[in-house]
Amino acid sequence: MIGLEHHAGFNLTSNKLQLVEVSLENDEFLVDSIDEVYLNEFLNLSVDKETKIVSILQAAYDEITLKKPLKSRAVSFSLPLDTFLTHQLPLEASLLHQDILEQFKWDYSLLYPTLKFDNYVFQYFEVEKNNIVNYNSAIVSAVPRKILQLLQNFCNTNKLHLRFVDSVHFASDKAITFNQNFIINGYNLSIYLSDKIASIEVLENGNPIFYRFSHLENSSKLIDLLN
Repeated sequence: MIGLEHHAGFNLTSNKLQLVEVSLENDEFLVDSIDEVYLNEFLNLSVDKETKIVSILQAAYDEITLKKPLKSRAVSFSLPLDTFLTHQLPLEASLLHQDILEQFKWDYSLLYPTLKFDNYVFQYFEVEKNNIVNYNSAIVSAVPRKILQLLQNFCNTNKLHLRFVDSVHFASDKAITFNQNFIINGYNLSIYLSDKIASIEVLENGNPIFYRFSHLENSSKLIDLLN
């Protein structure tokens, strides 16, 4: 747990900035602070200009830390589902890491022909062939590089150290895995719903083996998607 003695996690949504700050004492995590503030405007990280995003984020951060300053300088951010483009893709495990990334860029260029993926940062989790996906695959997320740079600049301005940036669904899964009593050996279904978006994972012994992301016209469509 070295390096996690004090840590502040921010969840940024379209209308809120939420904070949980934890510390490690006697091998136990303690919650030092939990709070949220509403943003002064609705935020869309994918389309809003950088100046607007920084202004809204800074105002929310100032409001939340005015009530109680952070103890930690190390922070992480979870971002809305639609900030990331996430898919489960076939994986040729014999390829080198850089070749795998190039393959994923090619796959994404076919899925989103209007986007330029040289401007995106890719991360992936390898998944072995299993009872649900009968080939070697990877759960791949791509996020615009400008968003990561914006958060890094925000942290530099506020004398913070940026540790992690993650999708809100994957970040919540990590929180669950810290609670060993919650993880059931075998299969678990993890569903995250937000702004008419459904993000669905199947986990085996705590590791994701299947992922699906879908826009929902209405809540009844969730049952169709699960089926």
